[in-house]
Amino acid sequence: MIIGIVSDTHFGFSRFEEDAHEQGKRAILEAAKKCDLLLLPGDIFDVRVPKPETIAQVAQILVEAGKIMNCKACAKQVAIGSKPQSAEKEAPAVLPPIVAIHGTHERRPRELVNPIQLMEAAGLLMDAHNKTLVFEKGGEKAAISGIGGVPDDLAKAALENMQCAPLQGAFNVFMLHQSFSEFIPSGEEMLSLEDLPAGYDLHVCGHLHKRSFLKNNSIIIPGSTVVTQLREEEQEEKGFVLYDTEKKEAQFVPIGSRKFILRKITVENADAHAIKGAIEAELNAIGAPVSNAPGSPIIKIKISGTLSNGLSPSDLRAGAYGKNVFIETAFSSGDLKEKLQSIRSRHDEKLSASEYGLKLLRERLNDAKIAHFADEETFMLLQEDAEEFVKRIKEQRMRSI
Repeated sequence: MIIGIVSDTHFGFSRFEEDAHEQGKRAILEAAKKCDLLLLPGDIFDVRVPKPETIAQVAQILVEAGKIMNCKACAKQVAIGSKPQSAEKEAPAVLPPIVAIHGTHERRPRELVNPIQLMEAAGLLMDAHNKTLVFEKGGEKAAISGIGGVPDDLAKAALENMQCAPLQGAFNVFMLHQSFSEFIPSGEEMLSLEDLPAGYDLHVCGHLHKRSFLKNNSIIIPGSTVVTQLREEEQEEKGFVLYDTEKKEAQFVPIGSRKFILRKITVENADAHAIKGAIEAELNAIGAPVSNAPGSPIIKIKISGTLSNGLSPSDLRAGAYGKNVFIETAFSSGDLKEKLQSIRSRHDEKLSASEYGLKLLRERLNDAKIAHFADEETFMLLQEDAEEFVKRIKEQRMRSI
């Protein structure tokens, strides 16, 4: 059986919305043509509550992918341990062999519908969060289990409490959407590759945007189909992965993504004129056309070092070079504001603002001995409805009196 894997499409990503749409669409449809079973391990959407226009776009892409796969002799879902259906009952709709879990960008409180559940309700895919789905083709069975994205410090507990399990006699795949300490050493409590659940033939992980095939192709991180964070590792070509369950081989398939170029410059005792000159010299050395036109390369220049006496980083204006050119400055400075910005920038390499805010909120609520809700519900309520959060806290306190 050939399993296609497309991750972190981030449909609706505002900075490069067209790239996210075109490259994600290309990856999903091309993978659908080449695989028997398609896996989407999280962050299909970029936000928890996508715009209706984005939902419509993704729905149409999944409709097309479903048609492609249902027209082929692809893997079909089979019921394990279920009773035979009564002939009087209407046969269930045949869903396309497309399986997904929610990512960290799509996670919502349990009583609220997340975008992956919405796509499942529309009959466009199947949600494998905390369950096992079984597919069969030519006598071979593949069992897909998964856990959607959770805050990093809750990931170990989520794996310990999950209800899904490997199926005997099947090729077992486990999907998750988390960070790993081997890739993001931070001192934060997060999963290690050694924490992955045993008994599975293949682990597929979304969330990390750099592609990796590990431990003889038994762990696959497919990477993202779009540049989102302008990090060094995102310079690699985007695409999807095909995995052969018989040969246990993984193949990366490029999709022709927009080029991203990152360059680093270090200056000493520089003034504003020298910095501007260094940036322009680097742009010339890159040789790529600096343009606002769609499809032109995305360029990021990180400039660091020391400034001439009396010059503060806040005094600098790097200049405008077009919407596809991004300048990041990180100069040595005694200025408190600049130091705080530097600390925040370094921390952002490890945790998103939401993840960090969620962690701090849990700590403060625990310190104050205030009962709060499971998982990230407290934080989401504060984001989406602060009045509802206060109301629930008051209700809990009244019940405890």
